[in-house]
Amino acid sequence: MHWALGGYPVLFALADGELDVAEQLAHANLVVQQRDTSNPNAMVAFGSQLANIRLLQGRGAEAAALLARSVESNPDQIASRSMWVAGLSQAGDGGSPGLIVDLIERLAIARDDALLLPALALAAEAAWCETQRERPVESTAATQLVERIAPFAALHSHLNVFGTGGFYLGSMSHALGQARAAAGDIEGAADAIGASISGHDRLGGSCFADRSRTALADLG
Repeated sequence: MHWALGGYPVLFALADGELDVAEQLAHANLVVQQRDTSNPNAMVAFGSQLANIRLLQGRGAEAAALLARSVESNPDQIASRSMWVAGLSQAGDGGSPGLIVDLIERLAIARDDALLLPALALAAEAAWCETQRERPVESTAATQLVERIAPFAALHSHLNVFGTGGFYLGSMSHALGQARAAAGDIEGAADAIGASISGHDRLGGSCFADRSRTALADLG
């Protein structure tokens, strides 16, 4: 129980934009787990938190490396695959536009379960990265992603990994804006990202409000 509860300060530090503190807390909590319990899920929870931090730090290659073995051994696990693809895209991997289209096709038929929103947010992050590099995702796939995300725009992309607070990538309206930008709808993207800024300002999540402000500025 101590180990599981120890994951929540990591999540709070992320929301405050204290990414170095979040990483320190994640490592410290792993030490607690190794000392006090033999929970086999601890490394999975730690890995998801560390990959989350790396993505927010802009260190996508490291996030992808953390997930590569998991994707290789379980290619249909949608959350791990989404995080891997997002990491590759953020890092500028040349093969990632095709991987994104494949991911969007998988998400189109994925169940509406706890894994879906984080996976959709990660797919939007990947599509956004490629759009920013002027390597846009196929328009049909981008539109499909917009349609998949739109019903969840008022929610947040959170996955509670084994009770530890888990993975968080902010408002789904931010993801909707990213997907709309990938589909070429700049005005719609600005509206959705603006909604993300307003929502995170109300919640006090400075990291994610700032992330959305940067995206809004990048729309030009």
